[in-house]
Amino acid sequence: MSLEDCPRSGRPLEIDIEQLKVLIEDNPRLTTSELSAMLLCNHSTIDRHLHEIGK
Repeated sequence: MSLEDCPRSGRPLEIDIEQLKVLIEDNPRLTTSELSAMLLCNHSTIDRHLHEIGK
């Protein structure tokens, strides 16, 4: 039995915050759904990071 974490499928839990900031600066009208599609993550992840950076 191994206690190591196995690779998982699906979208990543974390995103590149700098890339998110650039996308927002380039087009502040992007929706969380559009951002999540661009960054390949869940829209709730986008919501959380937007809140963290004060947007």
